[in-house]
Amino acid sequence: IPFLLAGIGMVLNSRHSDRVGERRLHVALPLVIGGTLLIAAVLISERFQLVSFALACLAGAAFYSSLGPLWAIPTEFLEKKSAGAATGLVNAIGSLGGYFGPLLVGVMAARTGNFRAAFVALGASVILAGVLAMMLKLEKRSSASGPSGLSPHGSNPKP
Repeated sequence: IPFLLAGIGMVLNSRHSDRVGERRLHVALPLVIGGTLLIAAVLISERFQLVSFALACLAGAAFYSSLGPLWAIPTEFLEKKSAGAATGLVNAIGSLGGYFGPLLVGVMAARTGNFRAAFVALGASVILAGVLAMMLKLEKRSSASGPSGLSPHGSNPKP
């Protein structure tokens, strides 16, 4: 269920982002919503398990729906030579999060005796990521070439 909702959210958010030509809000809002839903799911999990599960599924869909517009940002707003390096940097930082996130959950759960504080911290970090995405100042490249480095007429630009 979570990944089915995530797939639907990714397609809908990415299509809307492409249609309106806006990336920043299409990354930031799903992250803020997803972090908020994750915190809500954790806080009500003891009393309302089914509602908590539904909120966690929606949180996952929100997280994943930000990925399409997120990966479009480097190629649209950076020069062709730096877009690849920026994409690699984003991927490297994401990989660090894939290591430190579960480590943080394990350490916090061991210290507190439950997972509540750990998942609230994860939700807060996702909200912080959304706020940081909201603060991005994105300006389209001023060159006549598109993301592929080709001019609008399909020929390579002159050096």
